[in-house]
Amino acid sequence: MQSPKRAKLTHDTNAAIDVKHIQDFPPEIFQHCLEFVGKGNFAFVAPVSKHFYWSYINLGIDCTVFDVDTVLEQGRNKRTTAEVVSNGSLRLATECFLKAPKEFKEEVCRRAAIQGRVDILDCAVSLGVDMKLIFDDPDIFVWICDKMPMLVQAVENGHLDVIKFLSKEGVNFENADFFDGVTEKGHARDLHWMMKEGIIERERKDMAADLARNGELDMLKEHFSDCITKATFKNCAEGGHIEVMNWLLESSECEWDRNVLLAAASGGSIPMLDLCIQNGCPYDGFVSILSVQEDKAKTLNVLKWLHEKNFSLRDDICSSLANFGNAEALEWASEMGYDSIWAFEDAVESGDIATLEFCLENDCLSSPSLYKKAHGESISRGKPLKENETLNVYKWLHKNSIPWDEDASWEAAKNCHFSTFKWALENGCPYNEWDIFDVAIWTLNMPILEYFIGNHQVFDLEVYIDAMEKMINNERDNRNRSDAEVIETLQLFRDYGFPWNTGAIDCAEGLGRENVVRWLKCVGCPT
Repeated sequence: MQSPKRAKLTHDTNAAIDVKHIQDFPPEIFQHCLEFVGKGNFAFVAPVSKHFYWSYINLGIDCTVFDVDTVLEQGRNKRTTAEVVSNGSLRLATECFLKAPKEFKEEVCRRAAIQGRVDILDCAVSLGVDMKLIFDDPDIFVWICDKMPMLVQAVENGHLDVIKFLSKEGVNFENADFFDGVTEKGHARDLHWMMKEGIIERERKDMAADLARNGELDMLKEHFSDCITKATFKNCAEGGHIEVMNWLLESSECEWDRNVLLAAASGGSIPMLDLCIQNGCPYDGFVSILSVQEDKAKTLNVLKWLHEKNFSLRDDICSSLANFGNAEALEWASEMGYDSIWAFEDAVESGDIATLEFCLENDCLSSPSLYKKAHGESISRGKPLKENETLNVYKWLHKNSIPWDEDASWEAAKNCHFSTFKWALENGCPYNEWDIFDVAIWTLNMPILEYFIGNHQVFDLEVYIDAMEKMINNERDNRNRSDAEVIETLQLFRDYGFPWNTGAIDCAEGLGRENVVRWLKCVGCPT
């Protein structure tokens, strides 16, 4: 496959660098652009390539869009480009809000909220963007970014000015997920501020429970001494705040039930657990499961304390510890007589090599499906492993003679883990040609697609044609792929000599993809 021709660069001190056809840049051009930027206060086109984007965003350089329409056509990188906009200048934001499609504007506003860019949000409002349409959707409150709901992250980052601005624009913050998320991050005080500002309407008893969870004793004493409920005690137990608990007990009576003990277990405070046990909270094995947390040392200390108090742990405690990658606690539990034979799959999901070593040395059950588990969503993480972590797990499993199966290659391709996929194939991992080709088209992961086509060219023609039609039709996952994404993939097929499907133009015309039709005709696709 030939490298694209170099794009022409022009620059002056008063204008943005004019970068044409940035999606066609070969890697050597990237550094060339950065050299220009590094010499002065130049701005340049918001890049399509993530490689290019991360190179310059780390320099803290202002950016603008020379041709918004061209950039936005690359739909698969809309989030990346939105990040550029929300980190950039108001000039860039203005041009974006004037030219960009609705979904891109919304993405820019979401990123701007996380980063505290009230100026960009205000710019959007002045140009007719309705904040309520973007932020009043209940799903927005659980839109995950780095394991944190988006508007919770705005609070976590200290951007209460964003919350106030959005409230003035009519955004409704009355959402339980938002309240829980803010409290979980230790910002109940900010919820109280929102309540005083009239941004949220919160029951005083609920606000008291949130403050107790975060240990805000002074605020409880000053404003909520008459609002102590069962939930206040439960939240205080979860937060592990003994001083707050003692004050609550002076003011009211606690029902020392199972829920209070479970809350204390999830908080991991031994003094709070001890207080609950002394006051008669009934114990069961689920307490031990809730005691398993990301803090590995705290987890082990709690489990040892429970054992010393002659409380039995639940039978599946080893699997739970393996899922959190807590090798030290797993070894201890095994020595105490708890069965670890089923822990291998959970250990793989954790990605922790020390835990994997324990499972291997202790003859935990293994199978080829362990490779698939490397792409699972761990209970402890709430999300799958990163690509480098997955690759490390694959290498460890293969080194220790865990047999391959076709799921290993397919899962790597499906999750767009190119380095893992490439390494697996180069080390003898079996694959189903159609399944890999299909999932590469489905995800439109160009590195995987190009690598697979370039190294495995013995394709059944019907498989290729079927895949191409699915891509144009969005049949697999209804992703609404942009014309540019479809064209880029078709160009790859053409570069590698695949024959045209005579129905491609009819298919594209039927879907109203005029740009795809025009491109197909220009490159000689038969009708």
